Amino acid sequence: MSFLGVHIPPTITSPRNPLVRVLAKLTRDKVARNTAHNVVVFGRTALADLVRSHESAADGEHRKHFSPKIVMTLATDPTRLPSLAGLRQTDKILHVQVTREVVAAVAGTDSRSSDMLSVFRFPFWAPSIPDYIHFSGWHGNGNYHDFKAARILVLNGLRDPGNVGTLFRSAAAFGWDVVLVVGKEAVDPFNAKAMRAGKAAMLRVPWAAVNDWSAVVEWWREQCILQPGMPSVWIADLPSASSGGMSATGEACTGPRMLVLSGEAHGVAGNPIPVDELALEGRAVVETVAVPMAAQSVESLNVATAGAVLMWQGAVQSVAGTGLIRSPAVAAAR
Repeated sequence: MSFLGVHIPPTITSPRNPLVRVLAKLTRDKVARNTAHNVVVFGRTALADLVRSHESAADGEHRKHFSPKIVMTLATDPTRLPSLAGLRQTDKILHVQVTREVVAAVAGTDSRSSDMLSVFRFPFWAPSIPDYIHFSGWHGNGNYHDFKAARILVLNGLRDPGNVGTLFRSAAAFGWDVVLVVGKEAVDPFNAKAMRAGKAAMLRVPWAAVNDWSAVVEWWREQCILQPGMPSVWIADLPSASSGGMSATGEACTGPRMLVLSGEAHGVAGNPIPVDELALEGRAVVETVAVPMAAQSVESLNVATAGAVLMWQGAVQSVAGTGLIRSPAVAAAR
């Protein structure tokens, strides 16, 4: 058997093995990943989560694209794969035993926490947000252009892969339906550090990457047409940029909700957001939100931490009275 033209042996002990070099390039090089349409997943927990997602998928297209092609485990612990036995028989997954040095060579670091590597194929890039969301993880019956996302997370210009990965994992944990990554210089969700931080959640949560806001606004408008009720947009910012520490009442959100988290260094001001367009001529409520903090010495929360709090709040309570610091969105957010 071979992978990308390279022979796959049952055991690999040398970090110089041709297959190891191919996998290391997939880990480090975005162009190589996008050309091969394969990504390396680190760790048993991430693989187990993906296997559960695979087993629960009713859609054949999802199962076809999101099952591992290769699974590598440490040669010193060959018994740690039994839970994948059924899936391996169904999808002809190749099992390779490797050394810890091989794992480190692929990871590009002394990744002692990774006792398992797996390789997943992801689909070809699609021309639009609904197309890409379909191929990046959504599975279901019917027309995927009619896919309804009740909770939409937008990562606006985020450049730290650890934060992006953590936010994907939180989105999966709290049941957010879609992640949209906006910005030409935004982190590739398949970046190795993002994949490790997110436990490969970007292979379970539907997502799309776009260069600017125009496609996001268009898709948001379509979602608000498909779903009844009052749509809501939360733009996360510092407490001082919201309502001065006062907790606003706001209007009830009975339709889809969008949460926008902006780049770590410059926040909302450095990553313009088209507030007027997202408001849909007054049909959607757009407001800035912030997490109240007790310690005055803390200027702000890490974006991944704040995002997790906001996602949890948005998931458990879709109406007003959240206790967050809220105010109408202003020009600074544009």
